[in-house]
Amino acid sequence: MPVLADYSPLSKLDAHSENGNLQDAINNNSLRGTHFGEEEMLKIFRGICYAVRALHNYKLPSVYRTEFTNGNTLPNGPIINNNILSQVASTQPQAEENIVPFAHRDIKPGNILMSDDMQTPVLMDFGSLIRARIKVDNRSNALVQQELAAEKSTMSYRAPELFDVKTNIELDEKSLGCTLYAMAYGKSPFENSINEQGGSIALAVLSNQFKFPDTKDDIYSQDFRNLVGFLLAVDPKDRPNIHQVIERVDSLIEQLSSRNLGTNI
Repeated sequence: MPVLADYSPLSKLDAHSENGNLQDAINNNSLRGTHFGEEEMLKIFRGICYAVRALHNYKLPSVYRTEFTNGNTLPNGPIINNNILSQVASTQPQAEENIVPFAHRDIKPGNILMSDDMQTPVLMDFGSLIRARIKVDNRSNALVQQELAAEKSTMSYRAPELFDVKTNIELDEKSLGCTLYAMAYGKSPFENSINEQGGSIALAVLSNQFKFPDTKDDIYSQDFRNLVGFLLAVDPKDRPNIHQVIERVDSLIEQLSSRNLGTNI
């Protein structure tokens, strides 16, 4: 089940979970020299993806509409005779099939609360939430969206198209990739890049300037690294949608579970 919550006051956050947020867990790993197991990490990440899927697939609720019928068939009734009733107010609920996707636009470990069992992530802080599909038809509108992103979205987890605005829902997938990288390696890929090579985070994001640890030093599989790279593609057209992300994560978890089961036999 996707779990979403908006816990703006810190007192509410602290009362909800003694474990704090995912960033706290990452910091604790760094301090203790520990790390998430790959399967454990992917299961937590999948929970985050479920919450994002709920946002990207939001359906308008059913509404009650008043329809004036003049000789037409009602949704669940016969033809109305004009001589008997010229206007009929129908209060039948109308199913709304249109999906109205929303983008969180600030997915990062600090905005993911961890439940007491350390297994269930709760996506929170929706101050940056916006409809994913926004018409940007001139430079003025683009600058407004760009300024909004600068105010509401954390730079080191921000999709490159938010630096030169082209609004779409795949920008959350980029942030998911940064979050998964941070869970594994302690920081956003672009923070790591700046720490090692200098320069600006914006330039690192726009040029996709990041790297993984050397293979011989990396405790995580090549399949895991491929998943992160898939999410961090610069061009949103090359990035997976949330359904493809979940499908790939499910497949990787299944592989790891089978491998671990075989090891324990």
